[in-house]
Amino acid sequence: MVILSAKRDQAPPLSPVAKYWVFASLILTTIISSLLLAGNVRKWNLSKDIYDFIVGNRATTQLIVQVCANGLGFLHVTIICLLVNYATRLRLASVAVSLDTLRFWTYLLSQHWNWELPLHFLIALLAFLGLCIVPSALWAGAITPISVIAFEQQTIPLPSYSNTTLLNQNWTDRSNLPSVRNSKGFFTYNVGEEFLGDLLASAASATTIDGSVRQHAKSDFSRYTYSGRSYGAGASVGLTDDNIILDPLVTQYSFQEAGYAPMVTCIYNTSSAYSIDPTALSPFVYAASGLLPNSNPGQQEWSRYTGYSTDTIVAIGVATDPEEIGRMIGIAAGSDYATLNDTQCTIDFQPAQFNVTVDTINRNITVTPVKGVANTTNIEPSGMLTFLTTWQLTLISTDQTSLYSSLVGNSINASVNNYITAVANGNGDPPTIAEATLAGMSNSVSAMIDDILTDYASAQLMVANDTQAATASVGFQALQLGQQEYIIGITIFNGIIIMLVLAEAVRTRGWKGLVDFDYMDPRNLIIASSRGGEGIAVAADYKRAWGKSVAHQIGRIRVRHKGSHLVSAELENWMKAAERNSDASIGTLVPDPDEQRQRLAHSLTI
Repeated sequence: MVILSAKRDQAPPLSPVAKYWVFASLILTTIISSLLLAGNVRKWNLSKDIYDFIVGNRATTQLIVQVCANGLGFLHVTIICLLVNYATRLRLASVAVSLDTLRFWTYLLSQHWNWELPLHFLIALLAFLGLCIVPSALWAGAITPISVIAFEQQTIPLPSYSNTTLLNQNWTDRSNLPSVRNSKGFFTYNVGEEFLGDLLASAASATTIDGSVRQHAKSDFSRYTYSGRSYGAGASVGLTDDNIILDPLVTQYSFQEAGYAPMVTCIYNTSSAYSIDPTALSPFVYAASGLLPNSNPGQQEWSRYTGYSTDTIVAIGVATDPEEIGRMIGIAAGSDYATLNDTQCTIDFQPAQFNVTVDTINRNITVTPVKGVANTTNIEPSGMLTFLTTWQLTLISTDQTSLYSSLVGNSINASVNNYITAVANGNGDPPTIAEATLAGMSNSVSAMIDDILTDYASAQLMVANDTQAATASVGFQALQLGQQEYIIGITIFNGIIIMLVLAEAVRTRGWKGLVDFDYMDPRNLIIASSRGGEGIAVAADYKRAWGKSVAHQIGRIRVRHKGSHLVSAELENWMKAAERNSDASIGTLVPDPDEQRQRLAHSLTI
């Protein structure tokens, strides 16, 4: 007979510090995830120095991200494993579990795969291992720097007409008008003559043959192109915006600019009094004269043209009185341009506000009228700007006419023919010659008026230095930490873990009863097993005697943590029965080991 002690060594309770300090890592993950979420909402960007480092060291950055993501993911996985560990340790102390279950718990917490586990344990283990991959993956997406377009407000100079001295100076004189030539281009108040080629090119390309948005270049050296109409806005782009466009990180910017929205309406006026007639000056000099609807009564419009006959002449007349209400042009043309004869176009310069969007990468400018803006400022209320803009069309027609053809007539006819082609490509009903002429002419006049307004605005900037400050929204390349979906995901995941911790703490009343025994620690496991006696070994030996499915049979042996022991459930049940049959404690005499084995084997058989 062997005497067993009545009171086994009790495992000491786990101290509060040892029990709770491991959850402190949630403070770090919560702070980081909260900062990431706040930064995403508030559009926080990394500094330019960090941007330069990341762009120049992509591989190193990815390495840092991977290490940090794995580290933060490890903290979350540690908390999850700790919750499982605490829960299973409490369960092991309260109920008996099979060795397969204990082995499953061990593989679960060590994140180790073993094909020998029963199928239902393998499925649960696979799901848990998959869950352990999620935190580091979410953290990687939440902290990887991503490229974004950030915006900030900057100030840019726009053209102003607060000083119109140079605009009004000697406008009737075709030479010696104020001009400046520099690295950004040529800028002058003699717009109609100095930019004759560009203006004729605009008139010819005013109508696209496929109906697409017209693309046309600015007349300076900025290499920027307008997409659609310019309306005379955007002159400052490439001229006074160096503080913006010279920044290599800037991709776009936009601003609002006041100006005019010229609306051109063209008609045929068969009763027009504007015509081309011979002069006594020379057989090759002809005069275009007559009254226009908005001419000063008694003051005919008059200009000279050259040619072998009137057949090749296209004359554009403009009322020469700046104070006359309304802006209008009248066209008289020879037989070579008969479709343009007796046409008139009214140009309504409507004050408007425009959104100007600049793509600094593709060097593109888009001008869009802002609808519904009341009381828009008239940028030049004296009317001199609108008069001179219209007057340039007369200068263009007189300067370009040769003995053989009219270049302005050719340009307008090109627009007309493009209109006919565009309608045909769109499978629409073919327009009449008159309809196509008026539509093509309207587009040509609109295009030239837009360019002339832009050229005057450029002169105000570069020659008169008359500017006004405006606020621009500047978009530039920047880096933000993390993609929104992953930041939200890791924040939710972190919150779920916190709620699980709190729920477990409430359920277990702060893990009450948790002792300093951890089956994941081999030292604790060996000591507890040895203190439990030979019950587990006897049960294992007996299972082997079955011969077949030894691993399966051994896995079904149930064990329980009791005090500082790890005992078999069968032996524990036998000892409880012995206690009930004796007034003495467990310290009374019990059978010797051979008798204990026999009785245990008998209980296992039962």
